[in-house]
Amino acid sequence: MIRLFVSDVDGCLAEPYVPFNLEHFRLLKTLVGEGSLRGVPDTPPAFTLCTGRPLGYAEAVAQALGITEPFLFEAGAGMYFPVSGVRRWHADFSAGAADAVEDIQTWLEGLVQGTTLAVDRGKHTQAGVIGAEVLEIERAVEATTRFIEAKHPEFVVAYTPISVDVMLGTLTKAQGLAWLASEMGISVGEMAFIGDTNGDLGAIKIVGSSFSPANGTPEVRAAAGTVTRGGVSAGVLEAVQACIEKNRTSPH
Repeated sequence: MIRLFVSDVDGCLAEPYVPFNLEHFRLLKTLVGEGSLRGVPDTPPAFTLCTGRPLGYAEAVAQALGITEPFLFEAGAGMYFPVSGVRRWHADFSAGAADAVEDIQTWLEGLVQGTTLAVDRGKHTQAGVIGAEVLEIERAVEATTRFIEAKHPEFVVAYTPISVDVMLGTLTKAQGLAWLASEMGISVGEMAFIGDTNGDLGAIKIVGSSFSPANGTPEVRAAAGTVTRGGVSAGVLEAVQACIEKNRTSPH
């Protein structure tokens, strides 16, 4: 059975610079409102988030969806408990890692000079840039990857059409899901995950059921167990419905 469905946000529940599809949010809340982690037959899975976004944005999305389970932010380096308001950082994020993040941020300040990009200062465990110009993001990905490989090889680069994120190689979404599974007393095999970009690949490969929305990158679509017919939040709805059906028909 799938006991916990975990969704990325950008490219899955939302599109950059586009209003939320509140009707899809309403339908999703209806689908997972009775979700359970107990593995009871014929019940939908519980629902939560794993996003590269910072805590404030992730918490707003969680509130809009009525999420009460712990969720992951900053690509799994942070965990937040909506009911108690407790925030935790992954044990792998050390003082040395924090110093490296600051060094990378300083380098990125120079990279964005003369562009429309901006350094993302809203995160604690990651360095990155954000912007709406796709070609500038692509050039930033290439330059940042070269810098990280040469100066901070313990870090990795993830990207979306609007962002470049640099994180510890031991603090990606795959490690985040393993941490969340341990916290919630389940296995990653009892999780489903939906993601759309390269930062989601590790998580897609370790869960029991993996999905890509129709708008996922070619690499993600190839790695996912199922590619939904719909894109973005329509794809998330489709994937959740598939997991509910799987739970109904699983032998017990």
